[in-house]
Amino acid sequence: MLTRNRLFIALLALFLLAGSGMTLAAMVIPNAQTLLTQSLESLTDIGEGHLVAEFELDSLQQTASGSLEAWGKLNAGPDGEPAFRITILTASEPGLAGLTAVSDGSQFWLYHPAENKVVTGNWADLKEQAAAYAADHDHDWDSHDWDNREWADRWDDWEGGFAPDFEIDWEEIEFPETTEEAVAMLLDYFDASRTGTADIGDSRAHVIRLVPIADQMPAEIRAAGGYLNVWVRTSDSAPLGLEYVQGVPGSFRLAATTLSLNEALPDDIFTFVVPDGVKVIPFNELEMPDREKATAEFEPLTLTTLPEGTVELETAVVRGATVTRYQLDGAEFYLAQGPATAAADLFGGERGEALTVRDQAATLYQENEGDRLLLTWRENGVTLWLGGQLSLEQALALADALE
Repeated sequence: MLTRNRLFIALLALFLLAGSGMTLAAMVIPNAQTLLTQSLESLTDIGEGHLVAEFELDSLQQTASGSLEAWGKLNAGPDGEPAFRITILTASEPGLAGLTAVSDGSQFWLYHPAENKVVTGNWADLKEQAAAYAADHDHDWDSHDWDNREWADRWDDWEGGFAPDFEIDWEEIEFPETTEEAVAMLLDYFDASRTGTADIGDSRAHVIRLVPIADQMPAEIRAAGGYLNVWVRTSDSAPLGLEYVQGVPGSFRLAATTLSLNEALPDDIFTFVVPDGVKVIPFNELEMPDREKATAEFEPLTLTTLPEGTVELETAVVRGATVTRYQLDGAEFYLAQGPATAAADLFGGERGEALTVRDQAATLYQENEGDRLLLTWRENGVTLWLGGQLSLEQALALADALE
């Protein structure tokens, strides 16, 4: 009997010890909000850094993966510009491996070995030309009385190449003054939780899950679904990367397999020697795209027949393309058309289904039958995009109704 009592007491003590150990561990490991705050604070202490990272993209429009290496130094230029070197080490897309961007804080180089050319210039010229270009195209959006940001978010959900130039009233934006305030603002829009740890490259990391709060998000983000995972290194709270998963648009992942911070870097990393035989193109000799000129080069087609109940919401010119948004039974769809230069061809034909539309070769991208889709083709030198919450039958009928 004594032996049984002792065994019971020993097991009880072991259970209590294990329980207290788990409780202590829970008390020692910070919660998600604290980890995010510590991660932001770690960024404020970074002066120099080096990383090797892997990236993956899997979406309806494109699949890509590869790795890159980057070095960076803050406050290297005369006005606090950073110095950096970023090189694509490997890439699934042909011609991207070896692409290198370098800056010493004053001058920059963009080397594209597959095209045997390098674009070079200085930050002062870049800022001046960007400011002049923005000023010349302010009127593209001033004439519209609808919410540019809301419209832009909706269209960006479908076609990343159509980001419009809307103005931001910076004086109306309340910027956080501390890392705690920044995290608090983030948590107004996301529920954050620590979901465990993971091995990211050669480091151990806390995993923080950020789930969008539905009531705080635009309808398009709610419809896209998905959530973010953020990795914070356990040893020093440095951010190692993030991923977007389980969303309708697809998934994205960027993870630093190697990360070193505040280790002195040689200055020659941030300079670039042009290889022999490579064509040098001064940045100030590049022509910025003229969207107004592009718009004038074609006559947009018109939808002569619309499904009953369809409402035309608005039309705008975005980077040379005419884009019209419609609503049908509470769902929305878009028709965009413009020169091939109006938007980058980012889709990747191997990801879509080949079709024939209006006697032209077309590509269809869709997640599920009856859900969102994107149909694109070229006709008479004009590229057309038809996308939204449509069935394939509806999309083909709309395409046939164009005149």
